[in-house]
Amino acid sequence: MTVDAKGKMTFSSKKDEILYVAGKIMNQKGYDATTMLDIANEVGMLKGSLYHHFSSKEEIFFNVINKGINQLYDSSKAIFESAASPPEKLRKMIINHSLHLMANNDSMVVFQKEKNKEFFEHSDAKNYLVKRDSYEGFYRQILNEGKEQDLFPEGIDDKLTTFSILGMLNWLTQWYQPEGELSPEEIANYMGFLVCDLMLKN
Repeated sequence: MTVDAKGKMTFSSKKDEILYVAGKIMNQKGYDATTMLDIANEVGMLKGSLYHHFSSKEEIFFNVINKGINQLYDSSKAIFESAASPPEKLRKMIINHSLHLMANNDSMVVFQKEKNKEFFEHSDAKNYLVKRDSYEGFYRQILNEGKEQDLFPEGIDDKLTTFSILGMLNWLTQWYQPEGELSPEEIANYMGFLVCDLMLKN
């Protein structure tokens, strides 16, 4: 998906458009209350045509959540494996996470809102959970490396600090407004400044 200067969205395929729309509806209404007809109407297609792309609402749901986590994981893995210093890696991770959320917030929150525990046992959910845990591990390892090099305060707890950082960043989905006075880049850079230059400055 791309957005032009006038805010018009363009999708690389009909599947991408369906996933974008489905994510927004599921975020607003919840999985159970969302119907295939809701999705089809919003995309502007017949309900039957929707089944040419996806076999069920469940398949759409798992495509939505895995698309979000896969993109975030892949871009963050490149940062984590780079030669940058721990503070610079952390800053880049925070900026990357913030920008990703502001562009893909529906795909990143629909799973967190889901209360049906059976979904957590689904093979596609396990892919999400494994990558989510690995992603959190990037932060913990960066924090530990920074402590060992005396680049972060010695007394920080890597697990609690990771949860605190991600909790703050994920709250962007609750208050970020695309039409707001600050651009996504300005917000993301401020998040990096807040954590790396203020909270964790040694």
